[in-house]
Amino acid sequence: MALAAIPGIFVANSGVLPEYQSELPYSGYVKWYETAHIPDWMGAKPGAITAAWRYQSLDPNRELPFLVTYKYPDVAAQSAPEFMRVTLNHPSLPEGGPISKFIKIDVLAGSHVETWRSGSTGDGRSMNSWGVSVNASD
Repeated sequence: MALAAIPGIFVANSGVLPEYQSELPYSGYVKWYETAHIPDWMGAKPGAITAAWRYQSLDPNRELPFLVTYKYPDVAAQSAPEFMRVTLNHPSLPEGGPISKFIKIDVLAGSHVETWRSGSTGDGRSMNSWGVSVNASD
C-alpha cells in the first residue's frame, strides 16, 4: 500500500555575494532566476511542483534579498533524481556559471502543518517535519 502524499514546500533565500555584485548585478540575477532557473526547476519533474512564488526584500541592503517558494503536492518528490540534474550553469551568468560560485543561499524544505485563512482558527493539522539550511558553497 502506497503512503499518502504529504504536501509541502521548498524555500530558497539567496543573494549575490558582495565580491561578485559587479559581475552579477541585481538585474542579471533576477533575469537568470526568472528565465532560466525557475522554469528549469519546475520542469525537471513534471507535476512535482505546482507553483512557484518569487519575492524580494523591501530592504535592498539585505544580505539575502531574494526568496523563492516552490509548492509540492508531495514532499517526497523533492528527493527525485531529476532535481539533481538541474544545471546551475547558464550562458547569462558570468563565465557561464555555476551560480553557486556567485551567491549565498539558505534552503529549507517543509511539510504542510496548518492553514489559516482570514477569520479561521486553522485546520487542526499537526506538524510533520522540516528540512535543514545549507550553504551552496559548502
